[in-house]
Amino acid sequence: MGFLDKLLQSMGGGHHGSSRSGHGSGHGSGRGDGYGYPPPPAPPYTAPSGGGPTCPSCSAANIPGARFCAQCGKSVIPGICSNCNTPLVAGAKFCPNCGKPQT
Repeated sequence: MGFLDKLLQSMGGGHHGSSRSGHGSGHGSGRGDGYGYPPPPAPPYTAPSGGGPTCPSCSAANIPGARFCAQCGKSVIPGICSNCNTPLVAGAKFCPNCGKPQT
């Protein structure tokens, strides 16, 4: 082996004993394995069927028992006025009875 061959082999240029893996590594692995293919898209949101609460902010239907809207994240639970205990619709900013701002 000549001087040039030893030099090229130590730099990874030789074909024998090279630790570099080329384009053909990972045979048969398919998409999404580092070749630049994007992941598959998420399925679109579909409104559930059933008697779940409707969001007061975006009007999206939600599953029964939901506390927050699956579409916008706002609360779908009705509240009570902190001043006069009047029941409030979910998302109310002011009490319809006493007018106090709700936080």
